[in-house]
Amino acid sequence: MTAVRGSLDVVSTVNAMGWAFTADTRKKLTVQAMLNHAIVGEAIADHHRPDLAAVGMGDGNCGFKIEFYQEIDPLYLPFIVVKIEGSDVDLPRASMSGYSEYFSALYRKFPVSSRHRSVFGGLWTDRIDAVSLLKDRIDVGMIDGDAGENLSTFIQDGFVIVDAEAPREAVAKPAAGAKRGDSASPPARRGKIPDLTEAVCGVLQATPVLGLLKPILEGLPLALNTHVIEGSDEGFRQASAMEVLRSPGECVTIIVSLEDKLVDLDIIRDSHLFPEFSAQAESRWVNPAGAVAIDVALREQGMVDNHLVPPGSVAIIGPGLIHRARTESGTMALRVHCTPSRIAPLDRILDGSRKETVLKSGARIWM
Repeated sequence: MTAVRGSLDVVSTVNAMGWAFTADTRKKLTVQAMLNHAIVGEAIADHHRPDLAAVGMGDGNCGFKIEFYQEIDPLYLPFIVVKIEGSDVDLPRASMSGYSEYFSALYRKFPVSSRHRSVFGGLWTDRIDAVSLLKDRIDVGMIDGDAGENLSTFIQDGFVIVDAEAPREAVAKPAAGAKRGDSASPPARRGKIPDLTEAVCGVLQATPVLGLLKPILEGLPLALNTHVIEGSDEGFRQASAMEVLRSPGECVTIIVSLEDKLVDLDIIRDSHLFPEFSAQAESRWVNPAGAVAIDVALREQGMVDNHLVPPGSVAIIGPGLIHRARTESGTMALRVHCTPSRIAPLDRILDGSRKETVLKSGARIWM
């Protein structure tokens, strides 16, 4: 057979599309879609493709659309191949088409299949065997029983609310054990907003908080970003997509009231278990656009649950949980974005845009 060029561009549960071209124009090529060596559909590659004509593929009449004889289970889409009739050579697949549907179907059908919830890596609490790992770490004394109960909740729900009695005391007085770099200076106050560095110090020095962050992050925390919440927050978000990180799956968000008022925490139930990719094949773990996360949530028929974070308590939220925080009008809460210190993005401190505060515990704050 004369040399053939071509591509499998799109694969869905009902058809496959692409192109196949040969310089021998005496007859059009017949293409066959195959699954497990069985033909599931065929067509003649004679559709006009102006884009192919423009790059010298004859008159461009070499596109194809194969309608499958019956709908294909999404779990088999990665295994669909297209061959030229009479040839054993597969047309190369030009994109990841079909894989988003495959992973969505896989995770729905086999929710405990062996995988991380993010291909970018993640916290040990994000692993499917996290419950067993937690038990092992408690058994050998790496984690104490009280922290173990809270970690169990964090693993199951994607977040946990703990009583920390912070940062109200820290706002009123300097945080013990904190030291600033020579060039550091207290942050400017905006109206009645408290000293945010002292507030974050108070949160990170609270024993229940640090006692959870260290095992979750497998090391000391780095407060990389802070944000004051006043009234309604900016909408649903996901910690892993809030900043460009070396390891998006290794971060947590902390939410705490700055006043004696409750903070509303809305979460999309079980969203930390949702598939990684949206219908547009965009990873929700790294895309900051809220529409991507909401799209995934709606496709999974996510339900919004409301939880209250009392004054003095701290909500610790995992990287994959879709959530939003709200306060009463005129009141404030604090959002702190933390990563492990071991993966600190050094370019951000070296460019001089942030000052570092190092706590006695070794936890660090960049503001």
